[in-house]
Amino acid sequence: MLLFGVLSIYLAGFVIRRAVFYKDSSILSPAEKVGLDFGFGAGGLALLFFYISFAGAGLTRANMIGLALISIVAAIAIKLHDLYRNRGKRWRAAQKEPVSKTGWMKIVVVIIIGMCVAVIFFKSLYYPMYEWMSRSIFGIKAKVLYESKSIYDKDLLDKEFVVEHPEYPLLIPMLEDWMYTCRNSSDDRFGKGFLPFLAVGFLCSIYAIQRKFCTQLHSLIFTALYATLYTFVYRASCGEADAPLAFYYFLAGSYILLWIRFKIYPYLVSASLFTAIAMFSKLEASGFFAILSGCLAISLFLDKGLGLKKKFTALCAYTIPVFAILIPWMMYKRLLPTTDVIFTAKDIFNPNVFNTIHANSWRVMPIMNNFVFDVVLKTRKWDLFWVLFFVIQAFSLKELFRKPVSYLAFMVWATLGTYLLMFITVYVEPAHMFVTMDRFALQVSGLALLLMSLLARQKI
Repeated sequence: MLLFGVLSIYLAGFVIRRAVFYKDSSILSPAEKVGLDFGFGAGGLALLFFYISFAGAGLTRANMIGLALISIVAAIAIKLHDLYRNRGKRWRAAQKEPVSKTGWMKIVVVIIIGMCVAVIFFKSLYYPMYEWMSRSIFGIKAKVLYESKSIYDKDLLDKEFVVEHPEYPLLIPMLEDWMYTCRNSSDDRFGKGFLPFLAVGFLCSIYAIQRKFCTQLHSLIFTALYATLYTFVYRASCGEADAPLAFYYFLAGSYILLWIRFKIYPYLVSASLFTAIAMFSKLEASGFFAILSGCLAISLFLDKGLGLKKKFTALCAYTIPVFAILIPWMMYKRLLPTTDVIFTAKDIFNPNVFNTIHANSWRVMPIMNNFVFDVVLKTRKWDLFWVLFFVIQAFSLKELFRKPVSYLAFMVWATLGTYLLMFITVYVEPAHMFVTMDRFALQVSGLALLLMSLLARQKI
């Protein structure tokens, strides 16, 4: 049943991807299709499962199987349509590319990536939820959803029961409940069964987006750089939302970048859908939505080739679907209690925020000190990832301000600036500081890697 649960996620994503790229599927590589299918599928099914319960229906096994069968039937219909449309066409055997001198290097890098993926599969499917946040925020909600079959269960609305952030979005609990319902058992290990496939989709997307600008070996090396990060492997398998959020933020930011570069509208629609899914995974994504909207608005303002009508259409094509998709979630969220365990968005977006920043400006140096020693120089967790991040930019200042790389740099640095603002305005316990920074750094790490890769291609 694990395969059935994951297969239904993949096929649902396949259907959504074909709908978005109906006329432009030829621009997608096989690796990009894998990333899109798992990304669209996980987010799409989680939202549909939520909508069912929001409308008053139960999160039952029958409804889960119904959604899965719809995905399977739709995928089969699409493939039959492809066969019918391509009837009579002769299939050409793929031409073998000549073996290059770097072929053995590519094989080695792929093996390294494969070993990292194998570790993620093992940790996801063998260990139960071993991280506190994965249990106290997401795991407990998934168990309540599985037992009660409803998002309106009293335990979910009781802040004394769901102590850690009861107002957090439900992407991870919904997917865990999907897997539990599929197997008809609330086994932690089975509930996390979708996580390694999201990790595979993430790595495929990192590679595929790079390949639009870089060589194959270059893209593989930087993908392996990311895959070997201890923080990525750890958090991609523990049951938290930070790795999936990093995946969706990477997809949303990358497709905004691709739209700015190529002006292909399915890229913009994809960015909008992935932004909505990101906002359904964790609260921080609301800030990411503001950053990406600002980046898109700046690019439209500076683009002299587009008319005012097309600029307005592009901005609406990105922002309106996000709000439309999340209306049920925003309505449901009003029912949820809030806590002051660590911080909430209200602590940042308040009328006295500038007075708070001025009063807490002394925190900047301690925060930067913690970031340098607990993230940048924490090689056990991050290898030399963040060291390379700063070094590559220092040696690529001219390229950093060229389009479209400058827009990607804006996304990354605006995100880091938002984190700094959060730490200044909200008090975070020193014991939580490193863990919080580590999670935040992971959320933006995908886009940071893409920025490094695009800058490094100019130097290699």
